[in-house]
Amino acid sequence: MADKDTTGVTGLAKIWGWVEKPGSMTVLITTLVIACAVSVGWDFTYEKYGYFMEETLIGAYAAFGLIAFLTVIVTAKGWRELIGRAEDYYGERSVDGETVSDETDA
Repeated sequence: MADKDTTGVTGLAKIWGWVEKPGSMTVLITTLVIACAVSVGWDFTYEKYGYFMEETLIGAYAAFGLIAFLTVIVTAKGWRELIGRAEDYYGERSVDGETVSDETDA
């Protein structure tokens, strides 16, 4: 099997090209889960002092981050339904509806 043609590939594409390979998502998700576990596990290594009692709980900031992230996602989906337009809103005058011709204007 021939290698892919890499002419015109930018530096970032060379660095992050491995992401497109099969099995790379498993590696990324596994790395994320391990990083999260280490982050929560780190809470056991020191004594926390917080203004509120909730700040002293194990994994409190991880839980807060997860809740904030999920809130942003759910809110964005709600806004999309509320203010979103139909896919064919612009109708026939839409630029992405035009066909590309092989002829070039010279």
